[in-house]
Amino acid sequence: MTQIEKDYISKTKHENILTNELLDLKAIHAREVRNLEERLEYEYSQRTKESINRIRNEYEGELRDLKGK
Repeated sequence: MTQIEKDYISKTKHENILTNELLDLKAIHAREVRNLEERLEYEYSQRTKESINRIRNEYEGELRDLKGK
């Protein structure tokens, strides 16, 4: 009987443990979502800049060709 009492966790304590674990997991999830959003935003920004530079270079090259004719 002593061992059973020693191993017993009250329902309230068990619920508190689960609540704390859930809060920790939600915080981790929110942090990971923020990190993912930041990474995707950065990658999108980089691709946009690369596209703009490529188009600008193409335009400038065509403009030089036209001026040279």
